[in-house]
Amino acid sequence: MNLFIVSNLGQLFQAQNVIKQYKLKKNVMVVLWTKRNTVVRDNIVNNVDKQLFDIVETLQLPNFPNKLVVNNLLKIRNSYRVLIEKYPTTDIFVCNFNSHYNFLYDIAKEKGIQINLFEEGLSTYKFKLLLDRSAQQDKPNLLQRIKKSVRVSIKDTKNTIKETDFYLWIRFFIAFIYKNIFRPVYIIVKGIVRIILSVLPEKYMDKIINLKLPKQIRSFKGTIPKFDDVYLTFPERGREIFEANAYHELNLDYELTNEVRNIFKQSVTLQSINKESVIFLDQVYNVPPEIHTEVIVNYLHERFPNKNVFIKMHPRSKKELRKLFEKKIGKYKHIQLLNLDVEVPFEAILLEKGPRTVVSVASTSLVYAPKLVKETKVISCANYYLSKINHSDVKDVVLEDIIIDRDTIVTMCQVKVE
Repeated sequence: MNLFIVSNLGQLFQAQNVIKQYKLKKNVMVVLWTKRNTVVRDNIVNNVDKQLFDIVETLQLPNFPNKLVVNNLLKIRNSYRVLIEKYPTTDIFVCNFNSHYNFLYDIAKEKGIQINLFEEGLSTYKFKLLLDRSAQQDKPNLLQRIKKSVRVSIKDTKNTIKETDFYLWIRFFIAFIYKNIFRPVYIIVKGIVRIILSVLPEKYMDKIINLKLPKQIRSFKGTIPKFDDVYLTFPERGREIFEANAYHELNLDYELTNEVRNIFKQSVTLQSINKESVIFLDQVYNVPPEIHTEVIVNYLHERFPNKNVFIKMHPRSKKELRKLFEKKIGKYKHIQLLNLDVEVPFEAILLEKGPRTVVSVASTSLVYAPKLVKETKVISCANYYLSKINHSDVKDVVLEDIIIDRDTIVTMCQVKVE
């Protein structure tokens, strides 16, 4: 029996794609959820193709399951063990390969069950890139570690001493002993231990910290080291990222629904798109709307002055952004917004109208579009965008997000970056 573990709608669709493409039988769908995302849970359950699954069940996890909270993690591991023992499982399929998903790997290996990875989307590759980048960052040297540990220890000691209230010794003798003697001594000793540990190489410190955790959850901070099978749109890239016994290619599975076909027939804007058109796919970054729209419209006008350009807004874009785009493009006849009453996936536009040129800052569609239509030319304007917003009121963390998105799509396909 195949056990598919999913936590969002994209994972569900990809799981169903794996089942259909590889004709898997006897499938169980397990939807992970917390009290904070019941809407997501319901959306997943309502979209399950029941012809593909023998059983669909939900599994509640504690809130914030990716945080290192010992009791919560012990509960999650036990829930996974109960789940796996409930079914005669031969294969477990997951999209994630870190945090509590390591427990699934641990249990699977104990019981001789195969653990398999299937692609969620570009985030599957992006997350690994982030892990690699983090591992390559410079680690603090010996002097820096000692300075930090001394600074933290002194701060803890000062704060603790400030809390002492000697006048309480008459009324609260026990509290006095704890608060004014035991705790300050404990903090000082703790500081000394921290300083001593800081001298050790970081890999040994990590081991010591890990020893403090219950054995069952020590794998939480790592990633699944090896899969039996991986199912990816880009298996050649997967070989560089994931260790596995076998790599399988996933074909993109997208079919135009009758509803979408009717929208194409009724929309004048969509009917005006042809192969020579340029589609710009907007994204949601925490960049001031005025700056964002100004930079994008200027780029599109400078780069494609003689082309019909269509801007497709992101489904999560706010009305304010749309109004600003409408204002900016007012002076350009060749640039227009795709005004649609119903959201139409870009994949549908690509398959139905076949625009040869697709542009974005760093949308995942730049990677997947050529997989759907080979003739598609994809362009990232990330460098132009970054150069224009770098001196604006944009936080460094936002700039870093854009850079990571750009680098991810560059590693995935032959995208032109301008």
